[in-house]
Amino acid sequence: MSKIKAAAILGLGMVGQSIAKEFMAHNVEVLVADKNEDLINQIASDVTYAVTTDLSDTAAIKELGLKNMDAVIICMSRYLEASIMCIMAAKEEGVPQIIAKAPSDRSAEIYLKVGADKVFQPEVEEGILTARKLLSSNFIEFFDLSQNISVVEMIPKKEWIGKTIRQLDLRKKHRINVVAVINEDKVNYIADPDEVLSANLHLLVAVHNDDLNQLI
Repeated sequence: MSKIKAAAILGLGMVGQSIAKEFMAHNVEVLVADKNEDLINQIASDVTYAVTTDLSDTAAIKELGLKNMDAVIICMSRYLEASIMCIMAAKEEGVPQIIAKAPSDRSAEIYLKVGADKVFQPEVEEGILTARKLLSSNFIEFFDLSQNISVVEMIPKKEWIGKTIRQLDLRKKHRINVVAVINEDKVNYIADPDEVLSANLHLLVAVHNDDLNQLI
Protein backbone atom coordinates (compact mmCIF):
# COMPACT_ATOMS: atom_id res chain seq x y z
CA MET A 1 0.00 0.00 0.00
CA SER A 2 1.43 3.35 -1.04
CA LYS A 3 2.08 6.09 1.46
CA ILE A 4 -0.95 8.28 2.19
CA LYS A 5 -0.19 12.00 1.92
CA ALA A 6 -3.75 13.28 1.57
CA ALA A 7 -6.94 11.62 2.78
CA ALA A 8 -10.65 12.38 3.01
CA ILE A 9 -12.71 11.19 5.96
CA LEU A 10 -16.42 11.13 5.10
CA GLY A 11 -18.55 10.89 8.24
CA LEU A 12 -17.48 12.16 11.64
CA GLY A 13 -18.52 9.65 14.23
CA MET A 14 -16.05 8.51 16.89
CA VAL A 15 -14.19 6.35 14.38
CA GLY A 16 -13.99 9.05 11.72
CA GLN A 17 -12.70 11.63 14.19
CA SER A 18 -10.08 9.22 15.55
CA ILE A 19 -8.79 8.37 12.08
CA ALA A 20 -8.65 12.05 11.09
CA LYS A 21 -6.65 13.06 14.17
CA GLU A 22 -4.28 10.10 13.83
CA PHE A 23 -3.61 10.97 10.19
CA MET A 24 -2.91 14.59 11.13
CA ALA A 25 -0.46 13.41 13.78
CA HIS A 26 1.44 11.65 10.98
CA ASN A 27 1.56 14.72 8.72
CA VAL A 28 -1.22 13.62 6.38
CA GLU A 29 -3.36 16.36 4.84
CA VAL A 30 -6.89 15.61 5.97
CA LEU A 31 -10.24 16.67 4.54
CA VAL A 32 -13.26 15.84 6.69
CA ALA A 33 -16.88 16.12 5.61
CA ASP A 34 -20.15 15.61 7.44
CA LYS A 35 -23.65 17.09 7.35
CA ASN A 36 -23.48 17.85 11.09
CA GLU A 37 -22.19 21.41 11.31
CA ASP A 38 -21.49 21.14 15.05
CA LEU A 39 -19.15 18.18 14.49
CA ILE A 40 -17.38 20.02 11.68
CA ASN A 41 -16.87 23.10 13.86
CA GLN A 42 -15.48 20.96 16.70
CA ILE A 43 -12.80 19.37 14.54
CA ALA A 44 -12.09 22.19 12.06
CA SER A 45 -9.01 23.47 13.89
CA ASP A 46 -7.51 19.96 14.09
CA VAL A 47 -7.60 19.09 10.38
CA THR A 48 -6.53 20.62 7.06
CA TYR A 49 -10.02 21.12 5.61
CA ALA A 50 -13.45 20.70 7.18
CA VAL A 51 -16.61 20.85 5.09
CA THR A 52 -20.27 20.74 6.07
CA THR A 53 -22.09 18.95 3.26
CA ASP A 54 -24.77 16.39 2.47
CA LEU A 55 -22.96 13.14 1.73
CA SER A 56 -26.11 11.64 0.22
CA ASP A 57 -25.98 14.22 -2.59
CA THR A 58 -23.86 13.09 -5.54
CA ALA A 59 -23.17 16.65 -6.69
CA ALA A 60 -22.03 17.68 -3.20
CA ILE A 61 -19.70 14.68 -2.98
CA LYS A 62 -18.09 15.54 -6.33
CA GLU A 63 -17.42 19.09 -5.14
CA LEU A 64 -15.13 17.73 -2.41
CA GLY A 65 -12.32 17.11 -4.91
CA LEU A 66 -11.77 13.46 -4.01
CA LYS A 67 -9.60 12.95 -7.10
CA ASN A 68 -6.80 14.72 -5.22
CA MET A 69 -6.84 12.17 -2.39
CA ASP A 70 -4.60 9.15 -1.89
CA ALA A 71 -7.30 7.56 0.24
CA VAL A 72 -10.96 8.05 1.10
CA ILE A 73 -12.32 6.54 4.30
CA ILE A 74 -16.11 6.35 4.57
CA CYS A 75 -17.29 6.17 8.19
CA MET A 76 -21.09 6.27 7.95
CA SER A 77 -22.07 2.73 8.85
CA ARG A 78 -25.64 3.75 9.74
CA TYR A 79 -26.22 5.32 6.33
CA LEU A 80 -25.97 2.54 3.76
CA GLU A 81 -27.15 4.54 0.75
CA ALA A 82 -24.88 7.52 1.46
CA SER A 83 -21.91 5.19 2.03
CA ILE A 84 -22.53 3.48 -1.31
CA MET A 85 -22.79 6.82 -3.10
CA CYS A 86 -19.51 8.00 -1.56
CA ILE A 87 -17.75 4.77 -2.52
CA MET A 88 -18.97 4.99 -6.10
CA ALA A 89 -18.06 8.69 -6.36
CA ALA A 90 -14.55 8.02 -5.04
CA LYS A 91 -14.20 5.14 -7.50
CA GLU A 92 -15.25 7.36 -10.41
CA GLU A 93 -12.67 9.95 -9.32
CA GLY A 94 -9.93 7.31 -9.43
CA VAL A 95 -9.05 7.37 -5.72
CA PRO A 96 -6.32 4.72 -5.18
CA GLN A 97 -7.58 3.49 -1.79
CA ILE A 98 -11.25 3.41 -0.81
CA ILE A 99 -11.98 2.10 2.66
CA ALA A 100 -15.42 1.87 4.27
CA LYS A 101 -16.72 1.18 7.76
CA ALA A 102 -19.40 -1.51 7.60
CA PRO A 103 -22.04 -2.32 10.24
CA SER A 104 -22.52 -5.92 9.07
CA ASP A 105 -21.07 -8.67 6.91
CA ARG A 106 -23.82 -8.09 4.34
CA SER A 107 -23.09 -4.37 4.01
CA ALA A 108 -19.38 -5.19 3.79
CA GLU A 109 -20.09 -7.43 0.80
CA ILE A 110 -22.10 -4.65 -0.85
CA TYR A 111 -19.38 -2.05 -0.26
CA LEU A 112 -16.77 -4.30 -1.85
CA LYS A 113 -19.00 -4.95 -4.86
CA VAL A 114 -19.60 -1.25 -5.54
CA GLY A 115 -15.93 -0.33 -5.39
CA ALA A 116 -14.46 -0.32 -1.88
CA ASP A 117 -10.93 -1.73 -1.72
CA LYS A 118 -11.27 -2.64 1.94
CA VAL A 119 -13.96 -2.67 4.61
CA PHE A 120 -13.61 -2.75 8.35
CA GLN A 121 -15.95 -3.50 11.24
CA PRO A 122 -14.40 -1.88 14.33
CA GLU A 123 -16.98 -3.27 16.74
CA VAL A 124 -16.32 -6.81 15.50
CA GLU A 125 -12.54 -6.32 15.45
CA GLU A 126 -12.57 -4.89 18.99
CA GLY A 127 -14.69 -7.83 20.15
CA ILE A 128 -12.23 -10.33 18.67
CA LEU A 129 -9.30 -8.52 20.29
CA THR A 130 -11.03 -8.46 23.68
CA ALA A 131 -11.91 -12.14 23.43
CA ARG A 132 -8.31 -13.10 22.62
CA LYS A 133 -7.02 -11.15 25.61
CA LEU A 134 -9.58 -12.79 27.90
CA LEU A 135 -8.83 -16.26 26.59
CA SER A 136 -5.20 -16.01 27.59
CA SER A 137 -4.09 -14.43 30.83
CA ASN A 138 -0.58 -14.39 29.31
CA PHE A 139 -1.54 -11.90 26.59
CA ILE A 140 -0.81 -8.23 27.34
CA GLU A 141 -1.23 -6.60 23.94
CA PHE A 142 -2.31 -7.94 20.59
CA PHE A 143 -1.69 -6.38 17.17
CA ASP A 144 -2.67 -7.44 13.65
CA LEU A 145 0.48 -7.14 11.56
CA SER A 146 -1.31 -8.30 8.41
CA GLN A 147 -4.37 -10.31 7.48
CA ASN A 148 -2.66 -13.54 8.53
CA ILE A 149 0.08 -12.55 10.98
CA SER A 150 -0.32 -11.12 14.48
CA VAL A 151 2.17 -9.76 16.98
CA VAL A 152 1.52 -10.56 20.63
CA GLU A 153 3.14 -9.09 23.71
CA MET A 154 2.89 -11.82 26.32
CA ILE A 155 4.18 -13.09 29.63
CA PRO A 156 6.07 -16.39 29.22
CA LYS A 157 3.91 -19.41 29.91
CA LYS A 158 4.49 -21.07 33.26
CA GLU A 159 6.13 -24.09 31.65
CA TRP A 160 8.54 -21.81 29.74
CA ILE A 161 10.01 -20.13 32.83
CA GLY A 162 13.53 -21.27 33.71
CA LYS A 163 14.24 -22.38 30.16
CA THR A 164 15.90 -20.60 27.23
CA ILE A 165 14.32 -19.78 23.87
CA ARG A 166 16.72 -22.26 22.30
CA GLN A 167 15.68 -25.05 24.69
CA LEU A 168 11.98 -24.35 24.12
CA ASP A 169 12.46 -24.40 20.33
CA LEU A 170 9.38 -22.16 20.04
CA ARG A 171 9.63 -21.70 16.29
CA LYS A 172 9.45 -25.44 15.64
CA LYS A 173 7.13 -26.57 18.43
CA HIS A 174 4.69 -23.62 18.52
CA ARG A 175 5.33 -22.03 15.09
CA ILE A 176 6.03 -18.66 16.70
CA ASN A 177 8.96 -16.32 16.27
CA VAL A 178 10.29 -14.33 19.23
CA VAL A 179 10.79 -10.83 17.84
CA ALA A 180 12.02 -9.14 21.01
CA VAL A 181 12.38 -9.53 24.77
CA ILE A 182 11.14 -6.72 27.03
CA ASN A 183 12.67 -6.37 30.49
CA GLU A 184 11.33 -3.48 32.61
CA ASP A 185 10.45 -1.39 29.53
CA LYS A 186 13.91 -2.06 28.02
CA VAL A 187 13.51 -3.77 24.68
CA ASN A 188 16.15 -6.15 23.33
CA TYR A 189 15.32 -6.26 19.62
CA ILE A 190 17.81 -9.10 19.05
CA ALA A 191 16.39 -11.85 21.23
CA ASP A 192 19.17 -13.89 22.85
CA PRO A 193 18.26 -17.55 22.26
CA ASP A 194 20.23 -18.50 25.40
CA GLU A 195 18.51 -16.04 27.73
CA VAL A 196 16.71 -17.81 30.56
CA LEU A 197 13.07 -16.75 30.65
CA SER A 198 11.63 -15.42 33.90
CA ALA A 199 8.16 -14.26 34.95
CA ASN A 200 9.16 -10.58 34.86
CA LEU A 201 10.09 -10.70 31.17
CA HIS A 202 7.67 -9.95 28.35
CA LEU A 203 8.01 -11.55 24.94
CA LEU A 204 7.05 -9.94 21.67
CA VAL A 205 6.19 -12.80 19.33
CA ALA A 206 4.96 -13.05 15.75
CA VAL A 207 2.46 -15.82 15.07
CA HIS A 208 0.28 -16.92 12.18
CA ASN A 209 -3.40 -16.53 13.10
CA ASP A 210 -3.99 -20.21 12.38
CA ASP A 211 -1.62 -21.02 15.27
CA LEU A 212 -3.10 -18.65 17.84
CA ASN A 213 -5.27 -21.29 19.52
CA GLN A 214 -2.32 -23.45 20.51
CA LEU A 215 -0.51 -20.38 21.83
CA ILE A 216 -3.56 -19.47 23.94
